Amino acid sequence: MVEGYPVDPALRPKAGAADLYHGTLNLFLKAGFRVASTAVPGRSVVRLRLEGTD
Repeated sequence: MVEGYPVDPALRPKAGAADLYHGTLNLFLKAGFRVASTAVPGRSVVRLRLEGTD
């Protein structure tokens, strides 16, 4: 399992370079990640299950 913490620029339009360093939500979704949590507005927890894992 791989986990990421991307920013959603639609919800955080003033996100600076330090926030965007983690990547954008759309970038992760296009790579096959799925949203696991949106507890913090504009910052999601996304996960990608790797092949051969439970």
